[in-house]
Amino acid sequence: MDKINNKSIKIVTAISIILFAACCSQEYIYGNALQSISFMDKTTGNNLLFGANKIYNKDSVFVKYDKDTFYQKIRTSNNSTDTFVSIYFNDVATCYIKFSSTDIDTFTVKYEMRKVKHSSGACSQTVYYINSLKYNNIDVPIDESPIKIYK
Repeated sequence: MDKINNKSIKIVTAISIILFAACCSQEYIYGNALQSISFMDKTTGNNLLFGANKIYNKDSVFVKYDKDTFYQKIRTSNNSTDTFVSIYFNDVATCYIKFSSTDIDTFTVKYEMRKVKHSSGACSQTVYYINSLKYNNIDVPIDESPIKIYK
């Protein structure tokens, strides 16, 4: 009888661990590494990527992370009324944004680690939150959305 109880306890424990792990892996918490950013002309205040007075084609803007070899297309919405792009900083310290072959700017990012719980409250994980963002070595406020960068 003890062997059956021992075996049952082991089975129940194993199933509980599997279910707990499955619960935790179903939800990924991004923190604030995904930021909405509007690039504005510092002289006129016009949006540089959207609207009638845009200077750059949003489909020709690319990002590169730290020491990556290739640039990748920046994220934009299919909604034609949007005025911002989305940049996922990918937990890297440096991100390059390329507007043209001669116009490449730099984001410098500092993070803070936080322990957060999933929405179910059962699981927790460590997430990196941006606590400092610089654009071409100028501090950018990260408490607004979208973040406005004047270029």
